Amino acid sequence: MSPLSVVRRLLVVLLLPLLALAAVLGGARASSAVAVPTGVRTGGTDWDALARCESGGRWQAATGNGYYGGLQFDTATWRANGGLAYAPRPDGATREQQIAVAEHLAERRGLAPWPVCGARAGHNGDRADSHTGTHAGGGHGPAHPRPQAPAPRTERAVPEDTPPVISDGGTDAGEAGPETWTVRPGDTLGGIAQEVGSPDGWSTLYALNRQTIGDDPDLILPGQVLALR
Repeated sequence: MSPLSVVRRLLVVLLLPLLALAAVLGGARASSAVAVPTGVRTGGTDWDALARCESGGRWQAATGNGYYGGLQFDTATWRANGGLAYAPRPDGATREQQIAVAEHLAERRGLAPWPVCGARAGHNGDRADSHTGTHAGGGHGPAHPRPQAPAPRTERAVPEDTPPVISDGGTDAGEAGPETWTVRPGDTLGGIAQEVGSPDGWSTLYALNRQTIGDDPDLILPGQVLALR
């Protein structure tokens, strides 16, 4: 065998493993570069479908009702789930940023904040927290709920038809109004504030009842008695 043949054989022996390794790395790079199409499911939830149900798919929705963006967050929920890293309000954030905040919220509460639209868009109830007040209604509903007529839903401990218990603290009919509110399934601080006409909204109720509610204003439990003033 000539010296040239020996050199060629050595080159083949040395290059074959390198070529095989390059092929493997190239295939892995190609598979990792496959983009997830916009509008598909993330974590089992089709956020575009949920936005179409909530806001008609308008990611910059701001209709003056206190709820913003494609997924209809209120500002308290937006802040509590990291939204201020993107924009002061949901309608000022991009679709992707709103979805990122929604996924953070869903990690804690599942799709319970969107019981109607969430059931259509994903696996509602996978992590739904029955301790958390949720909205309900025929059609659209925000992530931090508007007070609406309740649709059928499942709650622990408190029967579905439990009416709100409002104590007037012994006041006469001509005086200022109720002193306390007993939380029912589906209630939120924002909804209670609207129903009782609180001029400063949910933040005043939270300040009055922080010792009862705890650190999360989104988490109020059926049966809790909240002071209204």
